[in-house]
Amino acid sequence: MAKVVDAARITAPDGAVWRACATCGRLAALTPDIDQCAGCTTKTRADSARLLPVGGFGETDLDDIYEAGCTFAAALHEISHHHIGDPGTWDLWGTGPDELARLHAALDQMTSAIKSSRALLTSVEHRVRRGGAR
Repeated sequence: MAKVVDAARITAPDGAVWRACATCGRLAALTPDIDQCAGCTTKTRADSARLLPVGGFGETDLDDIYEAGCTFAAALHEISHHHIGDPGTWDLWGTGPDELARLHAALDQMTSAIKSSRALLTSVEHRVRRGGAR
């Protein structure tokens, strides 16, 4: 006898597992290489954020947004101060290996800042969507 779960398998892509969308938190059948539901992949994160209710943001949310922005801004400032000469140009002054290492380090620093900032923003978005306590 057919079960409800069998119908769900028919509509899900091969290899999909039911898990929460990384953007909106909704349960969706996602393949291992996908982390967003179909509704979220058609718009940017900024578009999704603009749809959140203004009144849903509390003091904690605004503090976390500020912290995420400061984390990103600090990395930009540090990299700009130490590695950028004229606006839009890399300050190339070392040997090939030194420059390669310096650029890798700057990219790693920016990647870390982006990851930290996005984690804070994601927690804010989840709280606002849930209407959670502040």
